[in-house]
Amino acid sequence: MWNHRVILACCTSALVIFFGSRADAQSDVEFNRDVRPILAANCFECHGFDAKTRQADLRLDTAEGAYADHDGSVAVRSGDLAGSELWNRVSTSDTEVVMPPPESKKSLKPEEKEILRRWIEQGAAYQKHWAFEPPKTSRIPEVDKTGWVRNPVDAFILSK
Repeated sequence: MWNHRVILACCTSALVIFFGSRADAQSDVEFNRDVRPILAANCFECHGFDAKTRQADLRLDTAEGAYADHDGSVAVRSGDLAGSELWNRVSTSDTEVVMPPPESKKSLKPEEKEILRRWIEQGAAYQKHWAFEPPKTSRIPEVDKTGWVRNPVDAFILSK
């Protein structure tokens, strides 16, 4: 039978994982945490695993697909914004080449574009699905400990 301590421990772990894993403007961008959700919401429908719906023979859900040369064009070139067709397409205002295309009714927010820019500049490292990656320990945020902060979870909550 579940008791209140087990439930509290599970909730505490979930909060530490959630609040401890958010990227800020100075931190490294992680593919699974920061980039995959953007690509999944805006790109994978046409550039994902399903070969029947894939456009331009381009896969963005795998490193091999994103780094592949397509007649001299590479979707993601590690550390090279100008050489990354993904960046060129999401950052242009030209409606003929912008991605996602206007008819898709999808668009990237400026903060999503910034994440993609930083990811490419930082090396555009792909990660395996999160379930196959080893867990990482998050640094406990420094907060004013006066008041109600009694444990590490409180520090994560207060920092947000």
